[in-house]
Amino acid sequence: MPPSTPERRSLATAAAQGRGALWAISSLVLLWPLSAGVVKLRDHHVTRGVLLIAVAVGFRLVLSRLVTHVNSARAQRRRVALRTASVEFLASSTDDGIVELLAAIDDAAHLDEFETLRAAAGTSVLALPALFFVAGWLPLVIVVGLVGLSVPFYIRAGRRAEAAEATFREHRAQLGDYQLDLLKHGVELRALGAVSFGARTISALSTREHEGALRAIREALGSSLVTEFLGGVSVGFVAMVEGFGLLHGTKSLGPALLSVLLTAEFIGWVRRYGVAFHQRQRTTEAVAFLQRVRRGVAHPVAPDVVLSCDNLVAAARTTPVSLRLHPGEHLAVTGPSGSGKTTLLETWLGWRSAVSGDTALTSHGVGVVTVATSLGDGRLRDILTLNTTPDHDDVVNVLREVGLEVDLDRSVSPDGVGLSSGERVRLLIARALLHHAALLVLDDITGLLDEPNRQLVREALARRPGLAVIEATVDEPALTAPSQRVVLS
Repeated sequence: MPPSTPERRSLATAAAQGRGALWAISSLVLLWPLSAGVVKLRDHHVTRGVLLIAVAVGFRLVLSRLVTHVNSARAQRRRVALRTASVEFLASSTDDGIVELLAAIDDAAHLDEFETLRAAAGTSVLALPALFFVAGWLPLVIVVGLVGLSVPFYIRAGRRAEAAEATFREHRAQLGDYQLDLLKHGVELRALGAVSFGARTISALSTREHEGALRAIREALGSSLVTEFLGGVSVGFVAMVEGFGLLHGTKSLGPALLSVLLTAEFIGWVRRYGVAFHQRQRTTEAVAFLQRVRRGVAHPVAPDVVLSCDNLVAAARTTPVSLRLHPGEHLAVTGPSGSGKTTLLETWLGWRSAVSGDTALTSHGVGVVTVATSLGDGRLRDILTLNTTPDHDDVVNVLREVGLEVDLDRSVSPDGVGLSSGERVRLLIARALLHHAALLVLDDITGLLDEPNRQLVREALARRPGLAVIEATVDEPALTAPSQRVVLS
C-alpha cells in the first residue's frame, strides 16, 4: 500500500541513517570547542571562552532542531501519503480493520525518526575510543561495564513496558468499539429498557482502560529509570575519577572535562535510543501490516476485462475461484447467509487480503451498494455529484430512472436519516450510474426494494449495455440476468 517503491524506501532509510550518523559525529566533535571554552574562562580569557561555548552550544542546538524538523516533516508527509493511499480501504465495513489501519499508518510514519536515532546511537560508540584516548582505560571500563550490567535489567523493564502498553491499547480499542456499538444501537437498547446496562458496561470498560493506562505509565517509568540510573552513575563515576586526577595534579582541566562530556554524550544517545527502542516492534509490525494490505490491493486489469481472478481463495472459504468478467456481463454470487459472499466481494474490491491467488479490478470506476453503505454528509446534490458538475437534467433523469423525485438541496446525514432503506440504496445506484461506473456491485439489497422499484432498477441497468454488474444474493438474482455464476455453500 505505501506509495513509494522499495528502492525509494531504501533510499529514504539510508538518508535517515545518514542524518543520524552526521548528527552524532557533529555533536561529538563540538564537545572539543565546548570544553576548550570552559578552560578559556578558567584562564580569564572571557571573550574567547564565551565565543567557543556559544559556537558549540549554538551549533549543537541548531543541528538538533534541524534534524528533528526534517524527520517531523517527513513523518507528516508520509502519514498524509499513506492515508491518501488508504482511502479505498476506509470504505470497508470492518471497523476493526479501519482502526488497525489508521494505527499502523501513525506508527509507520515514524520509521525514519527511528532509523535516524538508531544510526546516531550506533555512531555515538565513537565516543568510547575518544574517551580512552583522552582519559585512559579506567573511565572506559566504568562506562562499558555499567552499560553491560544494565542491559538485562533494561530488557526486562522494556518487555514489561511493552506488554503493559499492548494491554492498554487493547482495552482502549475495546472501549471505543463498545461506545460506537452503543451509539449505533442506542434506540434498540432504550426500547428494551437496557440503557443502564450499556452505561454500566461502559463504566466498567472505562475503569479498566484507566487502570491499564496507569499500569503502562508505571512500567514506562520503570524502563526510563534504568537509563536514568545508568546515565547518572556513569557520569558520576567518571567525574569522580577525573576529579581525583585533578586533585592530585595528574590531570588537567581540559581533558578531564572532555572525558565527562564524552561520557554524558554517549549515555545521552543510549538513553534516547532506549526510549525509542520499545517503539521499534510496533513500528516494524505496522510496516509489515501495511505491506500485507498492499498485497491485498486489486491490481488493474486489461482494457477489455472489468474483473478477473485466478485461483483466488478468500478468507471465508477454501474453494478457489477463477473468472473473467467483461464489460456488459452480469455475475451472480449466490449462497446462504454466512457462506462468504460479502468477504469474496470485498476481496475482489481489494478491501481484504486474499488467502492465496490473484485478483485484478478495473480502474474506470466501481459503484458499491450494500445495506451498510453510507451516503455521506451534506446536500443530496453534492452527495450524488461528488463535487463534479454534471448537467442538472442528467441528475434528475438518472433519479427518475430508479423511481426517485427528491429535493437535491436537501441535507442528509451519513446514515440517511429521513430516507427509507430502499430510497438510500436507489440513491447509491443512481450515483454510480451518474458517474458512468464500469462495474456495479450490489450486495444483497434485493430485499430492500419492492417489485415496482426492482423493475425500475432492472430497466435502468438494461439501458447500459456496457455496464458490468455483480449481484450477490441468498436466492436467485432479482435485478440482473447473470451470464456467469459463483455458487457458495
